[in-house]
Amino acid sequence: MKTLGKQWRVLIGEAQQAQALDIERAFNQLGYYRVMPLRSFAQVLNVLDYSPEPIDLLLINRNLFDGATSELYEFCSEHRQINHALIYDVRTVPLLLPRLSSKGVQAVLPYKPDAESLGCLMAMIESHRLPA
Repeated sequence: MKTLGKQWRVLIGEAQQAQALDIERAFNQLGYYRVMPLRSFAQVLNVLDYSPEPIDLLLINRNLFDGATSELYEFCSEHRQINHALIYDVRTVPLLLPRLSSKGVQAVLPYKPDAESLGCLMAMIESHRLPA
């Protein structure tokens, strides 16, 4: 089994710098330091396209994506470079609640994640354990 522990590569897709820094600090408090905030969906796509290995976790503000939440959820679920994803700031949470699959954990939150919700998410992901 593959477990990355605190070496996870995390992308934060958030247009507001202060919110991105809050999320990054929350990850740092949990012991995760390989965190990269990005300000647009185009930047997220560039990193995914050019990354030599998959991103362990993508946290993305729903407002960075122009399409429907269900389309963003599908994008995160199916993209070969995304192992796990959390879409947040979803005003109307569709029936796309946390999903565990062989690919990873996909989740939706109606608010910006805080240290407590990130801790719960990481515990869920770490217990999920992807095959090597």
